[in-house]
Amino acid sequence: MTKLWRAVVAVAVMMVGACSADPNGGGREIEAPIGRSFYWFRYVGGADIRDACVAGAPDRLRIVYNAVWGEQVRIYDFVGPRLTSRVLTDMTVGLNLEISSVGDLLGPWRARKAERVLNVAEMRQLDQALSASGGYGPPAIRRDLRSDEFWWSVASCRNGRWGYAAYDFQSDGFAAVRFAEPLFALDPMARQLPPPPPRRTAGDRLGQESKQTHSRWRLSVGPNGPRY
Repeated sequence: MTKLWRAVVAVAVMMVGACSADPNGGGREIEAPIGRSFYWFRYVGGADIRDACVAGAPDRLRIVYNAVWGEQVRIYDFVGPRLTSRVLTDMTVGLNLEISSVGDLLGPWRARKAERVLNVAEMRQLDQALSASGGYGPPAIRRDLRSDEFWWSVASCRNGRWGYAAYDFQSDGFAAVRFAEPLFALDPMARQLPPPPPRRTAGDRLGQESKQTHSRWRLSVGPNGPRY
């Protein structure tokens, strides 16, 4: 088999794997850019958590911190006490890429990941902070989550009950979030987080959009959660 054919086969295998949903709901499908293009909105919206949330189902939680798409996105998946932390960075298309091997063609855009298991006290502290922030819902009506803004989203299945909440930094709810500090303290991936800028006017936002090189999108949130 020639080097060219090996490269073609490697890419095909990566595409199939990236486009397959994680049967365990662990978020594997959004770790590679191809998978994100198919599953991102349902993943942020917690569709898999909602569909599996029935009486007796294990508690699950997914917290997303969008610190401007294309710059840094933090994702925290909890299944019971197990936390999987993911970081998406540098999602723009660039020319100076370092690819270590044919099997790592998507490496520059792949999510970085780490895991840890929380103890009872850590779980209790995070749960209390989420409850104090209204993190278990209901969501605000008619709120759009924009890729070029700072925002939080929380999808949960708690005691068999589905919940969703969202906090855009243009609103007062973002400043009222109480779970950020304990969550970052639990994060096994030590990486500096960019602080949100001052609130911007509509004109400022339009000017910022014209300078962006990455894709732009928005997710609408209604009374029952995200609208895909």
